[in-house]
Amino acid sequence: MQRQYAALKVLLPWLFAMVFASVVPAVSAETRVIQAQLLLAQIYAGADNMEGRVLSQKTGQPLAGVSVSLVDADSVVMDVTTTDKEGNFNIELDVLDDSGLEAIRLLYLKFERKNGKAYLIPVKKLIKSFTRTVLLQDVSLP
Repeated sequence: MQRQYAALKVLLPWLFAMVFASVVPAVSAETRVIQAQLLLAQIYAGADNMEGRVLSQKTGQPLAGVSVSLVDADSVVMDVTTTDKEGNFNIELDVLDDSGLEAIRLLYLKFERKNGKAYLIPVKKLIKSFTRTVLLQDVSLP
């Protein structure tokens, strides 16, 4: 009896994915200077979870309150978490199935006050794919 191993590749996010901020048109050029630039680094996908840290590309400081979502091929959110004050996040991978591609999405919203008014400074959504190899059951060949 000959044993064969099969590997299944699924899309998952990789290291050093970048997302850049965009500012609503009502915000002046002075406010644009403070727009956030995010760098997602140090993503580790273990057997049961994925953990990582979100940092500002401009300052290198951790970003708290970034929404990190795991989405399937149909853009259905499978799990969501928020970064802590050190920019760390942890998402359980047991919510995934083999029905389609998965990706990770970041969303960061910041409010800036100017002249007594609050302006929303949204960061574009990031959807980044990555690969994960899963070992399937043994296959017996005649």
